[in-house]
Amino acid sequence: MWKSIKKFVECLSHNNIFPPIEGNHCPTCLQVIDNTTAERLLSFDEYLQNELQKEANTALENWNASVIKIKKLSFSTAPYEAILSEIKGKDEHLGLLFYELIDQLNERAKKILKDEPIFDFDDLNLESLTRLNNHIQKLEELEKTVLDDAKKTQAISLKKQKILEIEDRAKILSVKDLIKEEIKKAQKIDLFSKVKRSTSTTAITLLSNEITNSGSIGKLQEFFHLELGKLGFNHFNVTTLTKGIKGSQSFSLELSGKNASILDIASEGEQKCISLAGFFAELTADNRNSAIIFDDPVNSLDHIWRLKFSKRIAEEANKRQVIVLTHDLPFLKMLQETSTNIEIKAITRDNKVTGIPLDSPPWDALKTADRIGKLKVKVVEAKKVSKKSTEEYQSYASIIYGQKRETWERLIEEWLIKNVVERFSREIKTQNTRYLTDITEIDVQRISAAMSKCSTYMNGHDMAEAISGAFPDIDELENDLDELENYFKELKKRRN
Repeated sequence: MWKSIKKFVECLSHNNIFPPIEGNHCPTCLQVIDNTTAERLLSFDEYLQNELQKEANTALENWNASVIKIKKLSFSTAPYEAILSEIKGKDEHLGLLFYELIDQLNERAKKILKDEPIFDFDDLNLESLTRLNNHIQKLEELEKTVLDDAKKTQAISLKKQKILEIEDRAKILSVKDLIKEEIKKAQKIDLFSKVKRSTSTTAITLLSNEITNSGSIGKLQEFFHLELGKLGFNHFNVTTLTKGIKGSQSFSLELSGKNASILDIASEGEQKCISLAGFFAELTADNRNSAIIFDDPVNSLDHIWRLKFSKRIAEEANKRQVIVLTHDLPFLKMLQETSTNIEIKAITRDNKVTGIPLDSPPWDALKTADRIGKLKVKVVEAKKVSKKSTEEYQSYASIIYGQKRETWERLIEEWLIKNVVERFSREIKTQNTRYLTDITEIDVQRISAAMSKCSTYMNGHDMAEAISGAFPDIDELENDLDELENYFKELKKRRN
């Protein structure tokens, strides 16, 4: 009411004084204002002005505090992908509701943090939280009923024990034949030890030769030539020889009809092929299914031998666990082509320990979605660094822009051209060329602009002083990552 009266008086004339002074007429009752009334009106106006200012200051402080809290919020799902994936696996609709809620909150935060905040929000869909709370309450109730009942607790403990006993029996039954075979081998070793103590070396040699020719070592020659055939080795004939000397058996290789040694004739690839054939032949003769490890088995070999080795290793992986240690990405691609079930892990080191396994593949082997997830985590770290040092932030952000550029390249390969041509792969997927028909000039412009920006600020480029001074801040860095993610989602939707 007081504001309305003030506005009314000021509208009558710019020269009118508010609140009215002594001698003026009251705008409400039209009576002449005396000195006491004028002082009261002035005091009342000052009081209102002070209170309004206090309220405005308090509101501003509350707003600034809320903005700071909102800026600190992270809507990245990367740290919680495991539990979200588990929820989605059990209830896909519930999992999608969580992602929808996160997106809604993220969008609401962006609107509030604009230079001119927007408060036009859609209602939050809290169904996911409601369902989750209901599920938690049910579990807590069930837990209480079990914990409060000693008999139920005891029964559960006994059932767990029985389950463990059944599992142990199942494990023993699964390897029963192997256990029997090992017992037989142990019995044979014991028998041979007794024979050795009671016979001469000559007799042992004769007996050893007989066992060799009739047993697994005799079959080793057959298995060796079979392995050479699997590897497509037909460059020259390799003969295997076994010889007994003072009770010991030796296994050797030589070229049929040639005086030269294998090392003098065979290339590096041929030598490795022969070695691999001998290794697999020994595994077959030994009749064991233990795990095997290869450490860079195709180092310095051409693509033909790499493909042959990858096919044979993949075949063996159907029988046993096979671990391949390699830094050769083309060979890794070949293993992926030839294997039906392959798991890729990265190995790193620190200042003291080497061979530390990581939960995910190395960066070069990551797909677009996984790379974006890791970049989100790094942007959060970059935000922390930006508050400490501008120089450290620019150095950290430069690395991120370099990895963004690599992610754009992977997106082009994986989604834009749908792996028609794939780096380190031998294949050209001609059937996927049907996806290329929807590529437009807009796609070209978006990708070109993003790649150019990444190339400008990526680590390793010597930026001009003017460019360095205009290095993107943390908000721009986040927006660039959002652009990458949004385009990835759009393209993925088009391709699916």
